[in-house]
Amino acid sequence: MIPKDFIADLKVYEPGKPIEEVARELGFDDIADVIKVASNENELGPSPMAIEAMEEAIPAMHRYPDGGTFYLRRKLADKLGVQPDQLLFGCGSNELIVFLCHVFLEKGMNLVMGAEAFAVYFLAAAMYQGEVVRVPMPEHVHDLDAMLEAITPDTR
Repeated sequence: MIPKDFIADLKVYEPGKPIEEVARELGFDDIADVIKVASNENELGPSPMAIEAMEEAIPAMHRYPDGGTFYLRRKLADKLGVQPDQLLFGCGSNELIVFLCHVFLEKGMNLVMGAEAFAVYFLAAAMYQGEVVRVPMPEHVHDLDAMLEAITPDTR
């Protein structure tokens, strides 16, 4: 198979370094001495309530989950005061970002985002041949006025 032409121009996503590598590079013998705050990792680990819920789910883990998220969707919609069809679920933010680009983006359209935004936005835009308009982020903060000015009729 021959991939689409633009695939060769995609940059490989580089996730944050594993904590073991950070500890080694900094000269720590014990990873417990390193607190990593990158890569959206939670140093506190999973909530005890999440652990309990996972343990309770183990006996049924051989079954397919509810792909339509019927019960989760209804319960969360009630809690948030929204309609169930206003919620979108996926296997993490990467999948949701790709879903949104799949639905809204095509060649000739653009996305406006902060220049330092999550790398997956840029990768997903490239997958659908959308242009990325990178708005500078003074002091690492989104400049909402500049982002508003960058919007065009082709912005999705």
